[in-house]
Amino acid sequence: MGPHRIAALAALAVLGCRKPEEPSGGASQRKGLDTLGYLATMPVGDRETMVSGVMRLEPRAVAAGITIICDVAFCNLIDMSGRTVHRIHLSSENLNAGSLLVDYDDSHFLILDKEIAKTDWLGKVEWQTHSEDVVFHHDVAVREDKTILALYAGERWIAHDGARIPILDNGIATIHADGSFARSVSFFDVLAAKLRPGVLDEIKQAVEAGTLAVPATRLKRRLKSRFAAFGNITDAFHANGLTIAPRDTAKWKQGDYIVCFRELGGNGGVYVIDHSSLAVRWSFEDVEKPHAPSQLPSGNILLFDNGPKRQWSRVIEIDPVKNAIVHEYRSQQPLFFSDGGSGVQALPNGNQLVTEMRRGHVFEITPSGQVVWDYWNPVSTTESHGKQVRSRAAIYRARRVTESSSTTIAPLRALVQAEQRRVASLAPIRKELPPQREARVYPEGPGPDFTPFMTFVLTETAGAITYKATSTALPPGRYRVMVAQHGCGEVLEAPLADLGTFESTGESGELALSGSTNGKAPEGGLAHLVDLGYLAVLREGTQRPIACAKVL
Repeated sequence: MGPHRIAALAALAVLGCRKPEEPSGGASQRKGLDTLGYLATMPVGDRETMVSGVMRLEPRAVAAGITIICDVAFCNLIDMSGRTVHRIHLSSENLNAGSLLVDYDDSHFLILDKEIAKTDWLGKVEWQTHSEDVVFHHDVAVREDKTILALYAGERWIAHDGARIPILDNGIATIHADGSFARSVSFFDVLAAKLRPGVLDEIKQAVEAGTLAVPATRLKRRLKSRFAAFGNITDAFHANGLTIAPRDTAKWKQGDYIVCFRELGGNGGVYVIDHSSLAVRWSFEDVEKPHAPSQLPSGNILLFDNGPKRQWSRVIEIDPVKNAIVHEYRSQQPLFFSDGGSGVQALPNGNQLVTEMRRGHVFEITPSGQVVWDYWNPVSTTESHGKQVRSRAAIYRARRVTESSSTTIAPLRALVQAEQRRVASLAPIRKELPPQREARVYPEGPGPDFTPFMTFVLTETAGAITYKATSTALPPGRYRVMVAQHGCGEVLEAPLADLGTFESTGESGELALSGSTNGKAPEGGLAHLVDLGYLAVLREGTQRPIACAKVL
């Protein structure tokens, strides 16, 4: 899976405070994950269509319950067999099912989708936040007194080196019981010293050169931002995880804010901020673009460490006293990797529920790393330009509700209790995943609202490496596919394999492409390419790849 090159589809402005809009009827078809800067779907090849629903279930080893997965238009509550037992479809035309659904009180959920909505069991929206100056994103937390805290982002102008420059400030907003809101923490005020060195100089230079712009997205038309946006140079914080410390530790107190960042300092990190003084109590930065922090009963921090530079992900447990990683889960067979989104949830039996966002994949592991539940979003088929296109919806972050969960929503508790009894009588499910290798690349797109990508599925047949490619509107032209041994910068200087050329018409769909390594596979075959290779796509006759990704 290659580096994420999709510009975020959000443009933000200075934080304001609005009363909630009254919800109106109809369902939005906007893609909530897209507005967070994440792909809403991922193309799949022929063999991947066999991977759908629950592929593994070990009934005696799982933390039985109901898993909540939000998709493009719905939040689905699924049982341990992968069946949807309840679906929440919002009644507001201004809201999508979005990225996250969390319990609020004994009869309501909170939905996060650029705004925050309070909804009942059937999806009827009681209130929702709204502002032309701010967007809520990535995470929301609820205090014991039902005060709602949410991450916000908005354009802020600051003084730097004799000039006024914009930055995409992030922070924590307090959402009141009627849906109105107010700023409580600005991360620029608290963490400006932790910004990546030189980033403010780069913003100033871009403003002076007239090269700083916000993509013309739906959010830009809705908000008042002039320059700041997720994905451009002003996005120097990119907070993506928020939780409230449930108990005291040697480093912080109950009620303090545990916040995760993707861009702060360059590679992101996890910070604990005192909820009263706003002083930084603890931080850990030896990670790459992490997500979903939480505090374990031991006081340790559980974290999803995405790893887009190293090209593999891991789940880690950090001891804040030792300031060191004390446990790690990663997997090579199959490779476990998502360069964006994703999360991990500690379960009451000691297991962990892991979301691999890009691939629409959720799995449960034991403390020893054994996979005891394995779920994949179903594959859907759509028609584009007369061709059938298969894709799987991404999953921003799944959540398991068990009998020991704190939910007081009566219908949800009833479903959980029934599932707890049912699972004990189930037979194991042990379906095999098809063996294949993939390299996912994200070519630069023809416009700000739509960026195409390609998925290459490589196989070894009769001593030659062949591939199929799924393309989404790659600009018309002839392209060459090559594999470099040491990195994308050496694709022409030291090619490991030349897989030939193909012609793109600019239409979506699966291309019947194939190629070989100059007539024979390299020594070591496909395994050698997977271990060493970087797959690159170049426009024919040019020297610079338009996309490059590690072969996985």
